[in-house]
Parts: sequence; C-alpha cells; structure tokens
Amino acid sequence: AFNLFALLDLDGRILRINRSAMNTLRHGQDVLGQCFWEAPWWPDKEEGRRIGKTAMAIATGGGVYWSDVVHVSRTGEERHIDFACSALKNEHGQCTYLIAEGRDITEYKNILKTLEKSERRFKSIFDHAPCAIVINDMQNGRFLEVNETFVKSTGFSREEALLMQAWEFTGFSPEQRRDIHQKIREGGVFNLEVESRRFDGMAGHLLFSSVPVPYGEKDAILSMVLDITDTKRAGLALAESEKKYRDIFNNAPIGIFRSTLDGHFLDANPTLASMFGYENSAHIIREVKDIARDIYPRPQARHTFLEALRRSPEGATMEVEFRRRDGSPLYGVMHASLQTGEEGSPAYLDGTIEDITERKRAEEALKASERTFSELFMLSPDCIVLSNLETGRIIQVNEAFLALLGYDRTEVLGLTRDELGLHSDLR
Repeated sequence: AFNLFALLDLDGRILRINRSAMNTLRHGQDVLGQCFWEAPWWPDKEEGRRIGKTAMAIATGGGVYWSDVVHVSRTGEERHIDFACSALKNEHGQCTYLIAEGRDITEYKNILKTLEKSERRFKSIFDHAPCAIVINDMQNGRFLEVNETFVKSTGFSREEALLMQAWEFTGFSPEQRRDIHQKIREGGVFNLEVESRRFDGMAGHLLFSSVPVPYGEKDAILSMVLDITDTKRAGLALAESEKKYRDIFNNAPIGIFRSTLDGHFLDANPTLASMFGYENSAHIIREVKDIARDIYPRPQARHTFLEALRRSPEGATMEVEFRRRDGSPLYGVMHASLQTGEEGSPAYLDGTIEDITERKRAEEALKASERTFSELFMLSPDCIVLSNLETGRIIQVNEAFLALLGYDRTEVLGLTRDELGLHSDLR
C-alpha cells in the first residue's frame, strides 16, 4: 500500500505531491500546477472535477471531505484510494492551502475479501481505519495541529495532543530520532512503520510519511499517519485462524479433501492420503490425475455423487466403494458440499471421507454367520423351537418340528408351548 499526499492552492492546483504516490501511480509527467482533478490518475475527468469541487467546497468551509475513489496508474491499473481533502490553516485560522490525501487500500480490500472467504471454512473479520494528519514543530517536535481522525485513533483530546511531542507516541531512541529528523529535513520519510503509545497505555502500530513544510513563520513537519493496529491484529487473527484450521485438517481422524469438479485434488490431509495408500498429502495430489478413474472402481459413482451435489449444493452424503492405490477395496461414507467461485458458479468440492471398511467387513461376517445359523436351524433333524424368554411365545420353529407335529408354521408362531399342548421338557 502507498500513501498519497498533495498540497493544493485554493484554486485546486497541485503545489506539491509526495514521492511514493508518484512512484506507485507511475505517472512520469509533471503534474505541478495542474488542477488536482485534471491529473492523469483520474479515469473519469468529470467525476474527478465533481469530487474536486465538492471536496474544495467542504474543505474551505472548514470541513473534511472523505470518499472512496478509484485512481488509475500509468499502466492502466485501477487502485482503490481512501481519499480525503481538508484545509491547512495559518495561525489566524485562515485557510491557506488544501491538503489532498489518499491511502491505497487496494491490498487492504483484497485482505477483506480473503477473510470473507475463509469465514465460510474456518471465519475471520476487520475494518480499516482512516488516516490522520498532524503538523509538528521542526525544532522541538511539539504538535502544532492535529485533525479529528488523529484524536479518534489515539484517544487523546486535541488540547492534550497540542501539549505533547511526536516522540511521545513512539519508542524511538534519541539516535533514531536524530536520524529520522535529518531525513525529513533532507526531503522526507515515507511509509515508515512504528510502534505507538495510546492514551490507555496499550501499544499500537502506525504507518506514517512526513515531509518538511512551512507553517506560518515556523519550519514544520507535515505527517500523514495511518493507524494499522487493527490491520496487524486482523493479520494475526487470520494467521491464527488458518493455523487452527490447518491443525484440525492435518490431525483429523477422517479424510478431508478439496477437489475440482473435473477430478483433481487441490488439497488432501494426511489421513486421506494414508487411507488410500499414499505416502503423504503431496503424493496423492501428485499421483491422482483423475479421481473418478483412479480411486473409484466404478467411475459412474462419482458422477452420481456430483449430480446429487448439484441438486443440493449445501451438502450430500453417500456410501461409496473406493479403490486403494494397491487395488484393494475401501469403503467410505463421503460427505461434501459444492463451493462457488468468484462469479458464483460451481468451482470445487470440500468434503470428508470416513473409512468404514472394517465395519463393512464386520457386517458381512455377521450376515454370513446369520445365514449359517439359519441353514443349520432349518436343516437340523432335531426339533428346535425358539421362544421369547420373557413371554414364552414361539418366535421360530424348524422344519423337523413342523414335520413331527404336523403344524403349519403360521399356526404356531406367537403361541406358547402350553397353548400348543407341548410337554414342558420339549426344547
């Protein structure tokens, strides 16, 4: 991100503009003497004129104009700018210059966009703070003027701030102060990040650019200050959120994946890789070129699941037979949701796979055991009767029982042995 600062006369002509803005916007032509709204970075001159006139009217009336505008660099790249215009007054309170300031928030907007996306997976969130403008005495660093944004961001009142020096907000050593002071005298410092002190004693972070300017009869320092404390915290929060998600992702006992609709793994956790017989996440992502062909014994099953997701993009669940790397079967319960891209069209799948191979084997073994028992029960030459222990009512009888007593099965099921007139020792 860069900071733009321009000093304008009361007709809106550019008297001075900071180096970092011109370097970033990459406009080689000399803009000094031009009206601010006629500068080459305005994509729409009429819109620039409207904003410039409105900004001048508000600023010369004692207010501060604030707007989110779009500037265009020399290469045609659009940059989102937090733009403000305010008056620079002399010691008599008279408006002598206009200050046009801008903060490139293109990257900041991209950060906000990134956070908005992760919240759907794992959730972050933050707002940007406006820039502050301050004027300090070149000799002793005492504040000569501060704007309302500075007051709001630091928590100090204007009256309190005017009794303080700029160095009271930083942790600079005397040597660092002298070095920065000398650089400002030689032309300025740009986009310098420092730790700051707030009125409540909490540490903050500032990004500032400072240039030497005349202020009445004094040599002064004009600084544009951006409070990036929230941005720093948001970055740490995002990093922590990503770390928590990655810890869960890497250590989950079930397989977790992200894949494209056409069958490529974008991400896979170690459990998924091991489940399918691959060494690690990178191995399965690299080796599986076509999911339907490489891990499904019947590729149509994946197409069926994709159709279910298109009908219910918020989530679908299906029990699937997969194929491991060595060709052995893997049975799993797959749950996935369909995620959309920036244009709102389906882009990829986020899903999980629970390995139920052992459960399936146990179920098959149980079914086989039950079949064996049923066959032995029915084919036994001895009479066998199964009764409920609590009620004594008959649940099942075998063929030998029916043949011996001459009953049909429907006649005896649900009766007790006494109701059938059987001896109590009949088993």
